[in-house]
Amino acid sequence: MLLAETPRRKLVTLLVNWGHWFALLNIIIAVTIAAIYILNSPAPGSVVGTFYLFTNWMSHIGFLTFFSFVIVILPLCYVVP
Repeated sequence: MLLAETPRRKLVTLLVNWGHWFALLNIIIAVTIAAIYILNSPAPGSVVGTFYLFTNWMSHIGFLTFFSFVIVILPLCYVVP
């Protein structure tokens, strides 16, 4: 059958699953490091500014970290046996 589980397919699935957890851990580490700079800078004057600062901070750091996973690690999961 065409959709049968092969050892190669299982390995790729395992590597991709591992890569997602690796990316999540890297996002947490990157957000923690960026928090040092965010918390040491002057706070915005309004609640809206503070909300924007924290949402922008989390989304940009998370996106950049996950994007690096998609560009570097994910293709390696499919190329390297």
